[in-house]
Amino acid sequence: MKRGLVIGKFLPLHKGHISLINFAKERCDELIVFAHKGADDCIDITVRLGWLYKIFGDDKSIKIEANDILLPESSVPSKDVSRVWADYLIKRFPDVKVLFSSEKYGEYVSGYMEIENVVYDIDRNILPISATEIRKNPYKNWSFLPEVVKPYYFKKTCIYGPESTGKTTLTKKLADWYNTDFVPEMAVVYLGDRHVVYDDFEKIYVLQAEEVLKKSKTTEKILFCDTDLFTSKIYSEHYFGKYPKIPKWVEATHNYDHYLFCDIDVPWVPHVQRDSQNFREIHRRLFMKELTDRKIDFTLISGDWDTRFQTAVEALKSKFGI
Repeated sequence: MKRGLVIGKFLPLHKGHISLINFAKERCDELIVFAHKGADDCIDITVRLGWLYKIFGDDKSIKIEANDILLPESSVPSKDVSRVWADYLIKRFPDVKVLFSSEKYGEYVSGYMEIENVVYDIDRNILPISATEIRKNPYKNWSFLPEVVKPYYFKKTCIYGPESTGKTTLTKKLADWYNTDFVPEMAVVYLGDRHVVYDDFEKIYVLQAEEVLKKSKTTEKILFCDTDLFTSKIYSEHYFGKYPKIPKWVEATHNYDHYLFCDIDVPWVPHVQRDSQNFREIHRRLFMKELTDRKIDFTLISGDWDTRFQTAVEALKSKFGI
């Protein structure tokens, strides 16, 4: 039996790695895919192993493994480091006959192991991507990410704040700018032109959460959400002095990566579902208190409409590199 070996950090797993693994699988009877766990990895090894299992777990010819001790690392191919690795790998996988690699260290490690070295796309001509480039900007290199990896980098941003501050307009404009989808304010969708009653809030909680979950499964890179759970809670307390119990699954859905807080320095526009502009400052304090009490990261969006949009775009670029 010809047993092969592929070594990688998979930080993150990308289509180049998958291409290498498929290439190696076709050239041996059994393939060991060895995920390297380092001391300061930016992605937990359990996450990376999970990606590998989701893609290759059903393939009986592939065994997915990881190191059980910390091994030395080097930013450049090193013969000394390669020798330590080779000694470890010989003890761990004594029956391996061939190493498949896309890196210079493959030559060193295989040499010390005294096994065959098969080089694959070392110049990145087939798939011009590296994990380093993806870590620098996963959104620029989104097409090189496997479907199982994309949720790791997927971001949800909440457009948040008191009434008549341009949240809906900003949400739609950002979704259009980033060519992505958005979650509307489900209270508006559900209520239409009628006034809210207390029993509506429990339904609004669920509808908002369901829409976030649904859109999160089909949207790539970033999803914009018009308002959140806190918004319904604040207005329920304002109108009725209480709010319905929030299901845990609903609360867990509202885990946004960033908030854009729309300030009240724009003209008030009356609407059947809106209160009075006299409450704007009170609501602003309540909305701000929710964020500060929960230590939630946010960007204040103020100024004219063009300034607000540019501030939002710059904040997302700074925060996520999008």
